[in-house]
Amino acid sequence: MNKLFALFLLVLGCSEKESSDTGDHHHHHHGGDDTAIEDGNFTTEATTEGSTWTLQYASDPDPIVLSENFALNLNVSNAEGPASDAALTFDATMPAHEHGMNTEASVTSNGNGSFTVTGMQFHMTGHWRLHANVSSDGQAEEYAWFDVICCD
Repeated sequence: MNKLFALFLLVLGCSEKESSDTGDHHHHHHGGDDTAIEDGNFTTEATTEGSTWTLQYASDPDPIVLSENFALNLNVSNAEGPASDAALTFDATMPAHEHGMNTEASVTSNGNGSFTVTGMQFHMTGHWRLHANVSSDGQAEEYAWFDVICCD
């Protein structure tokens, strides 16, 4: 009985110390990257970091289903309107886990600033960041991102 009581006190003491520990420790949060979420863009519209391009997307299906392929339909425009001469590359990563998808995204230009991205699949629940790089003749490539929490 004394051993059981001593074990109880040890567990209680450890849990109290852990909960009252206010030191500056770096803990790995497996569920998500808090910083990325706080700075996230959880809308379906983004502007590239150079403010040249605006991107809008819709997923197919909507909502995205865990471990099933989905497509994204994107429209890219600039101050003059649809970006008919733009090129787009696309990918997705999980910031908290520092890995990407198990599939490779493929981008098809539909003309007049419209693109379809296929081969997308979120194989884990949590915070995903969609990465888009837009380029055009005579202009530097610019980056934009969207954040998605998968999958409700």
